[in-house]
Amino acid sequence: MATAIELLTQRQHEDWIRGWDDQGKLRPELTAQSIATAALGLRDWLVQQDWSWCNTDRSWDGDLEPSQASAGQNPGIAFPTKQQAILVSPRPALDRSDHLISQPVVLLVISDPTQFLIWFSAISSLSYPLFLGNPAWGLDHWQQVQEGLAPHLVITDPDWQIPPYFPWLPQPVDNSLLLWEKQDSPQVFIACGKQIDPNDHQGLSHLSPTLGFPQPVENPWIGIPTGGSSGKLRFALHSWKTLTASVSGLQQSGLVHPTGVINSCCMLPLHHVSGLMQFLRSLLSGGRFWLLPWPLVKNKFQRRNASSIGNQVDTAFSEVFFSSDLEQFFLSLVPTQLQHLLKESQGSEWLVRFYTIFLGGAPAWPALLDQAKSAYIRLAPTYGMTETASQIITLHPDDFLKGQLGCGKLLPHAWIDWQSFSDKANDNLCPDGQFQPQTAASGILKIRAHSLALGYYAIEPQQNQASGYGGSIELWTGNDGIEESARSLVTDDLGYCDPDGYFYIIGRASDKIISGGENVFPAAVEAGILATGLVKDAVVVGLADSRWGERVVAVVVPGEAVADVVGEAAVPRAKPLRAQLEQAIASTLTPAQRPKQWLFTDAIPRNAQGKIQRRQLRDWAMAQGEGNSGLWD
Repeated sequence: MATAIELLTQRQHEDWIRGWDDQGKLRPELTAQSIATAALGLRDWLVQQDWSWCNTDRSWDGDLEPSQASAGQNPGIAFPTKQQAILVSPRPALDRSDHLISQPVVLLVISDPTQFLIWFSAISSLSYPLFLGNPAWGLDHWQQVQEGLAPHLVITDPDWQIPPYFPWLPQPVDNSLLLWEKQDSPQVFIACGKQIDPNDHQGLSHLSPTLGFPQPVENPWIGIPTGGSSGKLRFALHSWKTLTASVSGLQQSGLVHPTGVINSCCMLPLHHVSGLMQFLRSLLSGGRFWLLPWPLVKNKFQRRNASSIGNQVDTAFSEVFFSSDLEQFFLSLVPTQLQHLLKESQGSEWLVRFYTIFLGGAPAWPALLDQAKSAYIRLAPTYGMTETASQIITLHPDDFLKGQLGCGKLLPHAWIDWQSFSDKANDNLCPDGQFQPQTAASGILKIRAHSLALGYYAIEPQQNQASGYGGSIELWTGNDGIEESARSLVTDDLGYCDPDGYFYIIGRASDKIISGGENVFPAAVEAGILATGLVKDAVVVGLADSRWGERVVAVVVPGEAVADVVGEAAVPRAKPLRAQLEQAIASTLTPAQRPKQWLFTDAIPRNAQGKIQRRQLRDWAMAQGEGNSGLWD
């Protein structure tokens, strides 16, 4: 299987990568040749380094400030010379005889796309465990990473400020190594302060290529961040094999031209699975890859005078919006991006040009889908997640334009089994068993796929300690080990499949609200509220209630036309907005689904991955009491 470096080298003379900055200027360094050459040089340099340090103990002298440390000052670390461009720190060896880790664990947290692609391509072509980070991480996330992941090597943006108490040593980067002169180099740190006990079966001491199984797992580890509502970091452990399987499945799905070429127009972050997979689809399929900053695209369609765009940004960028080549490109959007672009006629006209637009990341509400269909946009709603390396179910755009609902049919690299989901109304609501053609099935989705990650690396507070984090690995295995046919993931998603093979997602099983004996799924209520156009964001939770058992509570962010309800006069002015919302949903939601309480806020709390902090939001909503319409602090 060809690596990223080999594929980049093969295509280095093609004009297949183009990108623009936030001002609409073409990035001269973002070319296939510059990325291939720099990644190859970086990979070769990494191979030449002595990584045997990763098998030795390391410690940090608490009396020594990290900013004062230098080579040789810490007796617990055998530093190389400072002249070397990149350094690593030691890590405990595995307390087992079958294998020793002798590669650095790398954390890559870079927002610049050129630098990200160079480092990702170089490191993923080696056997080093690679973890991707979100440049928007807050201090708490960095603390989790420092203590619970404890990487050897950390690469960050040039302007990132290291917390003063982090035992990470900044190291200079040789600009000639990365082969460009007009850009700030990324910062490189060695992390030398986290000692992991190899006997506690936690941390990266388990990141062995064998993991105790009879046959080695595919290398390298590629940890992609995925977060739940708890705020604790978790990485889906992918490999080059699982990521390429996702691309192959899409190529064989009938959604792609028979040649298998996938041209991607990317407006999503590369550290996220939705952005990374767009690059890999183009790289692996021989397609083109255009990188457009979402803020620039968003601002363009906010302007009323389309002719002015050419005077404000690079001419080459303007041509993107009028190019006939868009008819050969795939675009990926989340529902809020689609909603924004559909507000302006120019946005709709631009979207119509694309071959297919994948829609995922969150449930889309019916009114939004109807608006896209009315504009004849070739939309393809999807179902997938970080754990499956993007979509495994997709609705063909032809079916969408014909009025078909749901998220489509299974892609050829995935299978769905069903886990029973019972409720008070019917203990046998959803049958067990694998879906077979011409047979309706429903329940909680249990996924098997060639693209399914091998498991999680999770960071959690350490047990029996007042503070501090630890890391642990959870592998998804079956009776036959870690082969794709046995590996499975039971999701929290409740859905069903009709006799024609179309899938529908109802919502998350754990979010179900039982109000007055009726089952209410927040996703359906949220879709109904968003469809009114009166709010920008909405989240529905269930709170204990003496009358209803649980009452349905809607937390909403008012739309632009009524945004001034948030402020000093928010609570009194919330009443007319509530009346408008209740009137608007009366014909679309059942009485059980209609919220019994409305809370108004200026923002919904989300974690670094954009996931709603439902637990935090529920606690806040509970503190407001039954009769309040208070604001989120």
